[in-house]
Amino acid sequence: FPTRRSSDLHELGHNGSAGRDGMVPMYNWHTDTFARVAKRLDDLPDGDGGTLLDHSALVFVQEAGRGLDPSTGNEDSPHSTENMLAMVAGGAGGMNTGEHHDGGRAHPGSVILSAMRGAGYEGDFGEVRESFSPIL
Repeated sequence: FPTRRSSDLHELGHNGSAGRDGMVPMYNWHTDTFARVAKRLDDLPDGDGGTLLDHSALVFVQEAGRGLDPSTGNEDSPHSTENMLAMVAGGAGGMNTGEHHDGGRAHPGSVILSAMRGAGYEGDFGEVRESFSPIL
């Protein structure tokens, strides 16, 4: 990071002290770290001739997006579940890979639920009951 700060990413986003130039390196660090973990799993062979990533379900979801907050009606809320970045890596349970999808107004928890179901979980994820179908 360009400078050290004593706040976390969430707080810096709210109080604006980091600004766009300060937030981008932090998001880049998280994204790069996710990619490195996925690459390491893809480099580890698994017993069936595939890799550990082939049998894994990794999920990266930002803590909030920007858009409608249904509880307040604010159309430009930083607490929205709209416009959230979510990345999934791995092929557990036949998850689709190498694709980009616009989730529309799907709850980001549906991405997490899809990965959980790919890994064998059969229940719901709190209020989220529908998987994000393009993943599975």
